[in-house]
Amino acid sequence: MNYRVEVSGAARHDIGNIYAYLREHTPNHADRWLVGLYLAMGTLSELPHRCPVAPESEVAGGTARAPLYRDYRVVYEVIGRRVDVLLVRHSSLRPQTEP
Repeated sequence: MNYRVEVSGAARHDIGNIYAYLREHTPNHADRWLVGLYLAMGTLSELPHRCPVAPESEVAGGTARAPLYRDYRVVYEVIGRRVDVLLVRHSSLRPQTEP
């Protein structure tokens, strides 16, 4: 059974900002990063509970999880048969503590 993966507006905003930064600083790397990120998020459709619980769980109001993709944490929550990607943050940043 597969889960449907949905990327929130906030996560899309994060991804856009990260992509713009990468395009400016490492243009040859940016497109590969973006494609790889979406492929990695797509794998959450199978066994989404395999990833560790994230510190953002309290903010999400449930059990948020966060695998790493390169230097970035993909914070998501499983709701029924759906995976909601909530945000994408650099792993060096502190966990988000407010919605």
